[in-house]
Amino acid sequence: GVNQVSAQSKECRNLPLLQWNDIRSKYFTMIYPDLYLGIADVGFQIYSEKLDEQYELLNRIFKQDLDLPIMIRIYPSREYYSCLNMYETEIIQEHGFSRIGRREISLVVTTMTLSDVVEGEFFVKGVVGQLSQLFTAQITDEKAPLGLLIGISNYFENNKKSPPPSAPGPSQTWRRIWESDPFQNDTYNTNTQSIVAFLIDVYEWPNFLVFLNNIATSESYTEALSMTYKKDFSTLQKEWGEYYTIFLEGRWQINSIYNYNLQVIEESIKIGAYTKARQKINEITPFLEETGQKTVLDQIDSLMVTATKGETAGLLVKQARQALQFREYETCIDISNQAITLYSELNDQRRIGELQEYKRFAEQILELRAQLDQLLSEINELSYVDSKSKLSLLANQLEFYGDEEGSQRASKMIDKLNQSQLNENNEPIEYLGFGIIFILFIRFLMMFTKRPREVL
Repeated sequence: GVNQVSAQSKECRNLPLLQWNDIRSKYFTMIYPDLYLGIADVGFQIYSEKLDEQYELLNRIFKQDLDLPIMIRIYPSREYYSCLNMYETEIIQEHGFSRIGRREISLVVTTMTLSDVVEGEFFVKGVVGQLSQLFTAQITDEKAPLGLLIGISNYFENNKKSPPPSAPGPSQTWRRIWESDPFQNDTYNTNTQSIVAFLIDVYEWPNFLVFLNNIATSESYTEALSMTYKKDFSTLQKEWGEYYTIFLEGRWQINSIYNYNLQVIEESIKIGAYTKARQKINEITPFLEETGQKTVLDQIDSLMVTATKGETAGLLVKQARQALQFREYETCIDISNQAITLYSELNDQRRIGELQEYKRFAEQILELRAQLDQLLSEINELSYVDSKSKLSLLANQLEFYGDEEGSQRASKMIDKLNQSQLNENNEPIEYLGFGIIFILFIRFLMMFTKRPREVL
């Protein structure tokens, strides 16, 4: 309160006055005391380009413009920080970062050597972490809970420090983690970061950005969560509890902003879900381009070739089956061969057996049809019995394979042979009957004809 500020003011009078210097980059102005002249400015020159790149990255993915320049002020002690920012309640650690309002990032450094600046990238990571808070505070209209801000900061710092193996995450609710007074230790940082990692890792960054925007217009962050993810608060917390174990086991090393994990795509390809993999690649490629992840994009290009080839092979399987159903046997064989080639290139044997069966079926029918054509061309040289026997066998085989057209051709030829044979068998009888009728007719005529006298 007022008394605390008054006491603080008395302590501040005893601090020596500082002379401040500043140095600028495209988006930042670093302000530092004479104490660090020749060290801080050299360090800033080393890392200013990287800081500007990080601002442009966050500017793209948060889709926000901050008031420029962003101030980075270095304080030589916590006392100077407290005295110059009396109404700031956030506790800042030595060699720790904080932010003031929406334009200043604060860093307390009690000692600074040139080697510390040149060798340590903690400065860049710390600034980026606080910069992510500035963007978040602006998007959410300062309505984001402090624990969420710290989780976002930890996530963007992208540190590869292993979390404590038994951090009690799921035993605490998001409300407690986000709304309680922050206590900067490994467990707290792990919990806050794991929640942000869960929402970005499982539901992707675009949805997380929608969530942040919804905070600004919602009654509460719980309402914003439900509005964004279409799940109630307790369901999301339960899912986070299941994710937390995976996070501690190694998922903490994954960061979608700087090194997107392609495991989901790789697993989809592994199980043959090529269309799902291709759709996921199309979904995330704009984000990867936006975040400038060139190495991951190169991997994506390779995975896209595989996914597209697998998806094409899958479509060919469907077409081969349809061609077989429509009795387009040559087409079925050709398409099956194409699909088998693609799957072989992918070293994916799962559907090759199915394709080989389609191909074998079509080839068998074509072979039977060829035998039928050959038999029909030789039919006049064969006996009736031999011809009928062979035609009947082919008709039955073609019917077995579902080739009604071929079976009907053979059956019609059998009918024709039967009719021809019947005609041949009836021909002598017809001639005999005609002869008998002719003799009877002659005798009938003779009954009415007078015999010559000579005969009498």
